[in-house]
Amino acid sequence: MNMMIAFQLKQHVFFLVILVTGSMMLPALATSAKIQCIDRERQALLKDDLGDVIEGVTERETLFSSWESDQDCCKWRGIRCDNETNHVTALDFRRLTDSEWWHVFDGKISSSLLELQHLNYLDLSQIDLNETTKFPEFVVHMSRLKHLSGVLFEGAIPQQLGNLSELQHLDLGGSYYVYTTSLDWLYTLHSLEYLDLSGVNLSQVTNWLPALAKVPSLRELHLSVCHLPEIILSSSRPTMMNFSSLAILDLSRNYLSPHSIYSWIFNLSSSISYVDLSSNSLQGPIPDAFRNIPSLSYLDMSSNEIEGGIPRSLGNLSFLETLNLAGNKLYGELPEVMKNLFQHTENKLKDLDISRNRLNGSIPEAIGNLFNLNVLDLSHNQLSGTLPESIGLLSKLEVLYLGSNHLEGTISEVHLFNLSMLRELELSFNSFQVKISSGFVPPFQLESILLANCTQGPQFPEWLRTQHNFSYIDISAAEISDTIPAWFWDLSSRLTFLNFSYNQIYDVLPNLTSKFSASSSVLDLSSNNLEGTLPLLPPSIWSLNLSKNRFSGSLESLCNVGKLDSLDVSDNLLTGKFPDCFRHIGSYFTTLSLENNNLSGSIFPASSRCRLLSMNLRNNSFDGEFRQSFRSCRDLQVIDLGENKLSGSIPAWIGDNWSELIVLSLRSNELYGEIPSSICRMAHVQILDLSLNKINGTIPKCLNNLTAMAQERNLRATITGSYGMSTIGGRELDWNHDESAIIMWKGVESEYKRILGLVKLIDLSSNKLTGEIPNEITSLVGLVSLNLSRNFITGSIPPQIGRLHLLDFLDLSRNKLSGVIPRSLAQLTYIGVLDFSYNNLSGRIPSSTQLQSFNVSAYTGNSGLCGPPVTENCLEDKVILNPEVTDNEEDTFITPGFYISLWLGFVFGFLGMCGSLLLNKSWRHKIFKVDSVHHWLY
Repeated sequence: MNMMIAFQLKQHVFFLVILVTGSMMLPALATSAKIQCIDRERQALLKDDLGDVIEGVTERETLFSSWESDQDCCKWRGIRCDNETNHVTALDFRRLTDSEWWHVFDGKISSSLLELQHLNYLDLSQIDLNETTKFPEFVVHMSRLKHLSGVLFEGAIPQQLGNLSELQHLDLGGSYYVYTTSLDWLYTLHSLEYLDLSGVNLSQVTNWLPALAKVPSLRELHLSVCHLPEIILSSSRPTMMNFSSLAILDLSRNYLSPHSIYSWIFNLSSSISYVDLSSNSLQGPIPDAFRNIPSLSYLDMSSNEIEGGIPRSLGNLSFLETLNLAGNKLYGELPEVMKNLFQHTENKLKDLDISRNRLNGSIPEAIGNLFNLNVLDLSHNQLSGTLPESIGLLSKLEVLYLGSNHLEGTISEVHLFNLSMLRELELSFNSFQVKISSGFVPPFQLESILLANCTQGPQFPEWLRTQHNFSYIDISAAEISDTIPAWFWDLSSRLTFLNFSYNQIYDVLPNLTSKFSASSSVLDLSSNNLEGTLPLLPPSIWSLNLSKNRFSGSLESLCNVGKLDSLDVSDNLLTGKFPDCFRHIGSYFTTLSLENNNLSGSIFPASSRCRLLSMNLRNNSFDGEFRQSFRSCRDLQVIDLGENKLSGSIPAWIGDNWSELIVLSLRSNELYGEIPSSICRMAHVQILDLSLNKINGTIPKCLNNLTAMAQERNLRATITGSYGMSTIGGRELDWNHDESAIIMWKGVESEYKRILGLVKLIDLSSNKLTGEIPNEITSLVGLVSLNLSRNFITGSIPPQIGRLHLLDFLDLSRNKLSGVIPRSLAQLTYIGVLDFSYNNLSGRIPSSTQLQSFNVSAYTGNSGLCGPPVTENCLEDKVILNPEVTDNEEDTFITPGFYISLWLGFVFGFLGMCGSLLLNKSWRHKIFKVDSVHHWLY
């Protein structure tokens, strides 16, 4: 009986479980049987053409690959729905995965999004609204929005944004050419907590501060690069503006004065925790008043002109975690600085950047006590001494930058053994010797290895074998004389920047197509002993420098590269012609250096989208005429086509289309025809070298329009192309491409690089020029070298040539010049080389310390010249002193007849006077007060 009851009870329980389970599954089954998102809202989304992807991204999985009309739109990427109502509440197109960080999507959004009546979150960060540059007007009617960001547009900010009264987060930063003349529309945004207007021009909004003060809930404010007017506070009511909720403040890159900023910040709420004042116009010492902001955890005052020491008051900020004072004029002994900053054991400072200042002294041993440090950047100062071994005790250290100081000594495993968190190591440009035993296994995995100018050779550093995560590696000038081990190329799939230049590495490079990351990459193996053909490279290579090696063969392997910005394979043994692929990849070049090879054929045609800034093809065997397609290269600053076999005339468009040129060298080719007058429109040109050609005609009189040569001041010593990329930690990794030029200087071909920007010269020598030297050339007072030799120039030397007082080199030899050497040349106090030989000059050589110091060969071939150093005296010196004459011409009134008339007039006048005195005694007595002729004569 009991068994029967138990059996029936089990049956009831079983059916009850089935019933309950079924009731729970039915809603789920019903839900799965229908599309969750609301059809009207799905159709509204599909009306917007947000799925078009720009060229280069179409082959990858894109953000919109899941957008298909037969799917649940709540599952689409970038879409969020309410869990209960299924209404679309958010469009979020921020980067969703690391692999999509470079993606930008073309698309459109339209007023159909107004159908999304429950939308409260809109982020269009990855959408390029290419159909218009204006702010999409319908957005101001999306009244439920609480979050709005990523809208890229140009023009004025619509005042109607004030209608979005529920906004809590507004980010309009990152656009270009956006402005507003009023911030009054902020008054109605009472719930606004986050505001980013970075990049918006607020220069006309003089009341920007009072306007922001009327947003009482504001917690985070970003106004970077806003051209902010100076802050004017009433001295009687400095705290009249309420910012009691403000915790994060970014006023960077506005060039505000210290009085303007400090007067406001030091009257803010004491609860503010984040202040960024970088790249302003702050001067003077760091104010002690920062001690009145005890909650401060982040302070950035980098890139200003702050002077003096680092005050102890900063060390009293017990919550301070990040301090950036880089790029100022701070000075003092580093041990004292560290003592001021870390005077309390409870100090929480984690990130310290005091790079690019004038700090000196040594790194103290006590550095090992700063256990909380994550980032330490002391680079670009004047520190000396050795690196204390106690640095190895900083177990939390992630970034260590000590480059560009005067540090020395040995870096060993003792310095590194406990740095298990280290990600970035930069010790470049000191005098360190890195001696790490081959058996040492570092406890860290570095992402940046920057050890330029640190001795590690002669063997390739074996310790690198343990590193598998690095993206940036620089071991240039490390005295390595070895091959690159095969294992190195397989260490890291993240390789983005590699610099092994200025070593003695000898090797044949392997196929590198799979050895770099998919993002833009830099490879510099210049100044080594590498040989073989150019390696196959990955499409991601952006900057390639293989110069000063022994590579041979053609340029064909470069065809695999996608968008090469900078290419330097100069000073090798390369042969052949430009491959056809240069018609494509050439459109991406900004810097192209192929000089000192044996390349031939015609120069590749330029793209209509030419981006070239510098092109150096010197000393090859290129032939043919100037390509008309290079007219599109309007940004060219340096072009050197010297020592080739180019023919034809210099195109008439050269000055109009290449008006930005600084260096133009066409020397030693087979060019003919006249110098086009448009060349005078190159206002920036400092080096003009057309020598060793077959150019005829006259020298243009408009040369005085070469403005840069007419200025004595030089703005920079080098002519440099600068490049940069951010490291993993966000620091800028900069490198330069210094332009060079071969210049015939004092009879010797010399390469100028470091001081190329200081050289201003005109070299038209060894051509077939005729006519006279134009007087206008004397306006180019910045010239240091003028060479017009070996032509057929006639006439006289311009009388005012002495105005070119900076001349160090002047060669007018082997022409048909006549007349005298102008006296103004005596003003050339810097002249080092002068050659007037083989002309028809005559007259006295002007006297000066410089002109008489030259060898007689400088004046040879001018039979009419006299005076030192040609002869001891001139012939007229023995008869009568030659009267002074002007530089322009002798006085035609002073003739031999004039002297004869003057002599006769004197004789007859004298005799007449004597006769009158002899005959008239009263005159004689009155005038001379003598009684007799005897007394007068004796």
